[in-house]
Amino acid sequence: MFDIHSFKRLSCPDVAYLRTRLAGAEHMTCELSPLNLYVWGYTSETVWQECNGHLYFHLRKEDMLLFADFGADARTPGPSELAEASAALRAAGYGGKIWQVRPAYLDAHPQTAEFFVPRLEDDAAAEYVYETAALRDLTGEKLRKKRNLIKQFLKAHPEPVVKDVADGPVLEDCLALAAEWRARQENPGTEALVREADALGHLRDGFAALGCEGVAVYTEEGLAAFCVYDRVNAEVFTESFEKSRFGVKGAAQFANHEMAKRLSGRARYINREQDLGSEGLRHAKLSYDPAFLLKNDILVPRV
Repeated sequence: MFDIHSFKRLSCPDVAYLRTRLAGAEHMTCELSPLNLYVWGYTSETVWQECNGHLYFHLRKEDMLLFADFGADARTPGPSELAEASAALRAAGYGGKIWQVRPAYLDAHPQTAEFFVPRLEDDAAAEYVYETAALRDLTGEKLRKKRNLIKQFLKAHPEPVVKDVADGPVLEDCLALAAEWRARQENPGTEALVREADALGHLRDGFAALGCEGVAVYTEEGLAAFCVYDRVNAEVFTESFEKSRFGVKGAAQFANHEMAKRLSGRARYINREQDLGSEGLRHAKLSYDPAFLLKNDILVPRV
């Protein structure tokens, strides 16, 4: 039986276990990246549990219940168990909605409609997914501006140094750049930016132990850009964080290109996450010509 009291806080050692367990999953959402579950889990008050061998995550602040989807596999919970989990959350005062449910799950489990009403996520929650090879090659007219920006960066900085993000000085440089970037925003005190700063800070809990990866690009003036990324499943990585120094034209594009080159042959797709309703982010993400926008369903309980 699903027991809400079996939920526990996600710890750093849990991340290694979940990384192994989630490796064979079929979901593609960035929300279920082990890194994102952990570093955003402090402000989201994320807890997790296993019930009958099935993985559940509850982001208590947002009241989002997620489950790991392994497709046609016993590790994927059926609709009746989802209904039980939803009822347990409702009894505890939560809404009982289940988020990030793949359309393929609903197709495979039509009986889900007995317990829930599916509702497609809002556009602001759509995740931008790109072919890794496309971000590596940057061919075609749509990506010409990205190629030109990288050329401009290399012309201004002919010998950039690319380092792996790792515990110690490189990570500290990345966090300092992120803090500088935030300070230059029009309103650095918004909830979104405060929460992102908190999540970034938890990279200090042990970058190596968390099992994520990153690339940092240095010029003669110091760190110019960095990105941190994490595996979601066998075919997908998600880019959790990306920042670049103001005034260094092409640095962000160069770092993104380095990430794609490193992930080439290791992942078919890179999920660059949501635009969260920001017109600027939407334009930036669309300018990279995504392969598709990932939109999943929310299961609203029939009560």
